[in-house]
Amino acid sequence: MIKTKNLRYDPKIDKWIVDFGGRKRRRRKFFSSRDEAREFMRSEEFLSATGETTLPLGDVKPVTSSTSLDEAVAWYGKTISATKSKFSAKWEPMRLKEFADHFPGKQLSDIGFRELLEYRSDLLNKEKLLPQTVNRRLTLIKSFFKGCRSSGFISSNPALELENLPVPESPHVEIIGESDQKKLLKETKTWVRNPLWLAMVTGTRRNEIVNLRWGAVNLKEGYVLIERSEGFATKSKKSRRLPLTPAMVEMFSSLLFETRRQGKVGPNDFVFVTPTGKHITPDRLTREAKKVMRRVLKRESGAVHIWRHSALTLMLRKGADIETVRRIAGHSSLNVTQRYVHSDDVAMANAMAKLNVPPKFRQNVAVGGSGR
Repeated sequence: MIKTKNLRYDPKIDKWIVDFGGRKRRRRKFFSSRDEAREFMRSEEFLSATGETTLPLGDVKPVTSSTSLDEAVAWYGKTISATKSKFSAKWEPMRLKEFADHFPGKQLSDIGFRELLEYRSDLLNKEKLLPQTVNRRLTLIKSFFKGCRSSGFISSNPALELENLPVPESPHVEIIGESDQKKLLKETKTWVRNPLWLAMVTGTRRNEIVNLRWGAVNLKEGYVLIERSEGFATKSKKSRRLPLTPAMVEMFSSLLFETRRQGKVGPNDFVFVTPTGKHITPDRLTREAKKVMRRVLKRESGAVHIWRHSALTLMLRKGADIETVRRIAGHSSLNVTQRYVHSDDVAMANAMAKLNVPPKFRQNVAVGGSGR
């Protein structure tokens, strides 16, 4: 089934379906051809119902069986990638162009299973990409050929039997202990310290922190709401409420006092900003975190997400139950939370020491308990 934001094809009924309207009033129309469906998506009825100001698919040159790979990639980017998230709309055309540049002058129909195997091998051996990164590229390529096949641009899909590479087990994540966290905060710039500290004590995601707005902070009732806002959506598409600890209240109150002096305390204003008042982007926060990690702890891995790992692990080590930690983290299930639980040798030794069974040796064999 080929599917974009509002347009999809259902092979069971051999119809193109346009979904539009809001959540409370969902509307649907059926068309016998894709051109008819796209024509409707240019109509005033569709544009007014969806609030679109521009044509959703645009006027794109149709792809035929004799088209070049470059033209097919351009078609996919303008008709399918453009209907996805901002990140996908930018990332997918860029990666597909790299794929097309790997086969200069080739027709779409010239790319077969052997060519795809060679490309997969080059990504791994020549470009030295990690297996999981190669698999992300392969997933995109599979989607690309599936779209071309469903639209009738090629007679068969060469990527059907293309398998992903086996991914080795993730290495042990070395969390940041509380003593090292204090060292880092002491050496961090003031405008970076507060968002990093919030990540350390709550395990909140990087994007959730930098997109936090004053309308979501309720100092009177003592909670902060992690929710979707303009240009941002939480990973689970759901909101969650975190209670404020006394230290969090003190931090937010201090920031609120400072921002009031600058006159930027509207409900849609960002809580964490640069010294010039600009929004802190996720990449900017990561760069600053990496700098202080290298300088203070001599560590190269400085992604802000490591503080999420550290916070959730330390909560569990200090006796918090896993269900509470799941709710704090905003995970959909306990299985997801368990991926963030990391134990070191000391923690494992302490766990085994809790089973304090005194041994009694008989003929060089340890026997548990005090029995004879």
